[in-house]
Amino acid sequence: MKKVILFDLDSTLTDRKLSIIKYAYSFYKQFCDQLKKNDLNLVKKVLLKADGDGHRNKSEVFSEIQKNLTWQIVPSLDELTENWELHFPNATIARKGVMETIKQFHVNEFKLGIITNGSSFGQRQKIKTLGLQKYFEYIIISEEVGYRKPQLEIFNIALKQAKAEANDVIYVGDHPVYDIDGSIQAGLKSIWLSIRKWPSYLPAPRYKFSEFKNLIDIVNSINISEE
Repeated sequence: MKKVILFDLDSTLTDRKLSIIKYAYSFYKQFCDQLKKNDLNLVKKVLLKADGDGHRNKSEVFSEIQKNLTWQIVPSLDELTENWELHFPNATIARKGVMETIKQFHVNEFKLGIITNGSSFGQRQKIKTLGLQKYFEYIIISEEVGYRKPQLEIFNIALKQAKAEANDVIYVGDHPVYDIDGSIQAGLKSIWLSIRKWPSYLPAPRYKFSEFKNLIDIVNSINISEE
């Protein structure tokens, strides 16, 4: 039986910080005439802080950008939203080691998929920007299916598409609640990308890694038929 591996997208396959920094250049170019203080480093700093690692409400993010940059002409929330939706996906950068690891899984005939929260256009554009679409048989996006991680339904949709039982599927993600606890509750075998603090109220993860170069060995060590 081929192993099925499902991945989170944002902050797992992507490097969120580097992507925000790259987007900051585009943002600066688009809004420099409206800024009172043309300081690219300040733009980077404000965008990184406002983003909150991708887990803040976008209206809060853009309100903070309005507040913490010094403007001559303050852009509306609609303008900031439109700019983000059009340009941020094109600034997506893969986490170190992701491309090599995904290609190796593909060569070894693993069945690969993505489960991601977000908009259809934005998430698909990120995947396209990374050049990953040809490696993934299943791409499940919350806006398209009407459920969000950590809801069990979104994991079940992925299992149905993969024609696999939960106990035979590995899930890889960075967020303790949305990714790891959510997938465990759905019955999958989960591997945590340990880039953030693990909450004390959740059981410690059985499998974890901090660099993608180590993921293949962990996956190969997992018996997909174990109970």
